[in-house]
Amino acid sequence: MRVTNTYGTATGEPVTLTVVDTTAPSISACASNRALAADSGGQAVLPDLTGQVAATDASGAVTVTQNPPPGTTLGQGVTNITFTARDSSSNASVCVATVTVLQPPDMTISFSGATPSLMFPTQAGVGYRVEYKDRLEDAGWQVLVVTNGNGSPFTISDGAVTNAMRFYRVEVQ
Repeated sequence: MRVTNTYGTATGEPVTLTVVDTTAPSISACASNRALAADSGGQAVLPDLTGQVAATDASGAVTVTQNPPPGTTLGQGVTNITFTARDSSSNASVCVATVTVLQPPDMTISFSGATPSLMFPTQAGVGYRVEYKDRLEDAGWQVLVVTNGNGSPFTISDGAVTNAMRFYRVEVQ
């Protein structure tokens, strides 16, 4: 580097400049809050949600991790999932999403003539999908209805029954 004073005298020595990145990545979208259905033991496996996190950094690549990590077994209730976006200089930003593990609701089936009505309790803000099969051997389930819970029981009638038997299930979304 060369320095000159107001009288025109100059001096110079080699100088090393070090640029230090102290700016954390920017998170523009965190993972969505979600509900998972508990298995018969009252637990659910946490999926990898890092792909839902959008983060950028001026210095380049950003690595996103989640804690607890994917594959962790969660019990019933609400768990905070912390996502960390880290750049190559170890600067980090975090965001948090919640995962709620719910026991699938018990369904009550009643009949008005030959038309079945299904009723199950709901939790506010949780999505439910009611599906059916006419034969258990059928490869896939057919969607009867998708609804969002409001904390009150949900009832639907299935007037399209043409078989002597129909099988139903409720999935928590």
